[in-house]
Amino acid sequence: MTGPLISVIICAHNPRPDVIRRTLSGLAQQTLSRDQWELLVVDNASRDPIDISPAPFAQVLHEPTLGITYARLCGTGAARGEIIIFVDDDNVLAPDYLEHALRIMNEHPNWGCLGGRNIPEFETPPPDWLEKTGTSLLACRDPGDKELLASWKDGEWKERFPWFSPVGAGMVIRREIAARYAEMLHAKSDRPLFDRVGKSLSSGGDNDMVLATLRWGWVVAYSPLLRLDHLIASARLTVEYQGKLHRGCNRSWAMLLAVHGISPWPPVQRWTLPLRMARAWWRMKPWQSPERRVRFQGLCGLFEGRADVYDYQRATAKRSGK
Repeated sequence: MTGPLISVIICAHNPRPDVIRRTLSGLAQQTLSRDQWELLVVDNASRDPIDISPAPFAQVLHEPTLGITYARLCGTGAARGEIIIFVDDDNVLAPDYLEHALRIMNEHPNWGCLGGRNIPEFETPPPDWLEKTGTSLLACRDPGDKELLASWKDGEWKERFPWFSPVGAGMVIRREIAARYAEMLHAKSDRPLFDRVGKSLSSGGDNDMVLATLRWGWVVAYSPLLRLDHLIASARLTVEYQGKLHRGCNRSWAMLLAVHGISPWPPVQRWTLPLRMARAWWRMKPWQSPERRVRFQGLCGLFEGRADVYDYQRATAKRSGK
């Protein structure tokens, strides 16, 4: 008997029972034959056991080290399929998601990772200002009706991050790339990790995998045929949460681009941050609107990320004796 062609990996830390139930129910309704895929649920140091009853065929793995990166590495190490699909514990995949993903990846052997439409489903109506700050940092986006491709082998996208790149929610990636990425992290213990840990709102492990995929010569793609609903809890729609999210994501984004050698921003020394933030405060006037408050926090995160880059480069140079 041959093994599964696809490994679906859900990484969960204290998931809301009602939400992950919908995630698992959506997977149980997939049109792809059950003998062609497996479902791995990585329990990442949750307080309570995760109820997998909506998808009793799922295998539960336990990763005690807190952090999405560690949970993904745990799932990748156990995966048997040649194609891996990362699914967040608040995603509901369209019934044909796995079927389309398998067919598309088989038809395009040079495609390394693939994403689709991630449509927000809000628990409560979102505030008006969210339309201005955007939902991309909530891993929600719809690039449109046309297939989109990027490769660092062509001039258009060389040394650039494609705006339509897959996000961790619903990312389809070849296991050989995920395994190589895992080997790189294990081999470079001093390399920064970009995903959130616990309640921190840093992010970027998915973008790190995308950039590694491009650097290793693969194509990154978007297909409008892939669709999932991203369930957005009300608690994620406050000014406070959005401010922390923009600050954390921008901070890790600055480091991520620097690690890959494609950052447009020079590093800055940490002692300059108070002055930079004070200037930004008066320039952006965050007291005038929720949108300005969120954007100000994002800019502060970018300053902090550039200082992180400065410290990291100094430490790296010191270790290498330069």
